[in-house]
Amino acid sequence: MSAQLMKNIKDRQKPNDRIYTPPAVVDIMLKYVEEGETTLDPCRGQGAFHNKLEGDWCEIDEGKDFFEYNSKVDTIIGNPPYSILSKWLDHSYTIAQKKIIYVIGMYSLTPIRLERASNKGFNLTHLILTKIPSWFQRSYVIVLEKIPNKSR
Repeated sequence: MSAQLMKNIKDRQKPNDRIYTPPAVVDIMLKYVEEGETTLDPCRGQGAFHNKLEGDWCEIDEGKDFFEYNSKVDTIIGNPPYSILSKWLDHSYTIAQKKIIYVIGMYSLTPIRLERASNKGFNLTHLILTKIPSWFQRSYVIVLEKIPNKSR
């Protein structure tokens, strides 16, 4: 990918898309990753998830665009950019074979997004409300698990 194209992608990001996950929340989320699962940290940032997992990663600042990643993994775990959350979730559904574990703003977990997850073969199985003082709203840790034998 050209340097100019990468710069254009980075310039589209909004300030609220660069929110780093506190270690305590990372630890909560990691409890849902089972031993032996293949994992993807789709927006590695400073490595809060990736540094604790043996798995693959993407990071736009390092030329690995999540939207160009197409390998299948068991579990995707991370803190997605809020400005493109619907698009991000849709791409996650195509890659994750078992689970998606994300931290998202509580107002971002809408009935439409839950219905879309179900239509893509994923059910919400865990919902943990978090309060991170430096974040502007409360957030949820969500675990979406693939519905066995659901055809899309």
